[in-house]
Amino acid sequence: ATDSSPLAKVHDLINLSLYLYRRAFGLLIGYSAWLLLPIAASFLVVLTLENTQIGDVLLILLNIATFVLAVWVTITITIVSADLLFKDPVKPGLVAAKTRARFFPVLCVVIFVGIIQLVGFLLLIIPGIILSVWYGFAQAEAILNEKTLLTALSTSRELCRGRFGDVLWRFFGGELMLVAIYLAI
Repeated sequence: ATDSSPLAKVHDLINLSLYLYRRAFGLLIGYSAWLLLPIAASFLVVLTLENTQIGDVLLILLNIATFVLAVWVTITITIVSADLLFKDPVKPGLVAAKTRARFFPVLCVVIFVGIIQLVGFLLLIIPGIILSVWYGFAQAEAILNEKTLLTALSTSRELCRGRFGDVLWRFFGGELMLVAIYLAI
């Protein structure tokens, strides 16, 4: 069954994001700050072990750690954002437990969708854009609704059915608006 509820406007989504950051800036930045650890370590490796085999191996391991940590942080911030939006109190212990429980299924979704999108973009740009829109909700479905890989993919595709252009605009319109604001500043 296709969800036919109206989609939020891009500026409403941006306002909602700003609301979340105003409401819990410290908490969201605190979770995001964890990503600085492997990035700082990579910087130190480049400075101290540049052009060595050990340095190259460490950089590969740190890139993998950054990817894994980015997935972890994304899950955590998504769960916290949902709690904030639905006025539930954020309980760090519960957030950590939910993140742990959802990590592997979400990691599978992220890797699989990434491969699908890469193949789509390698074929031509248009298939990559289509696949990005179709499966753009898969990660959120895996996090918020605890869907498995195939269920998250099919649900994401169903959410886009009949409103591809609207979803495309919301995925990329917000980013374009933010880039315009940054460029204007």
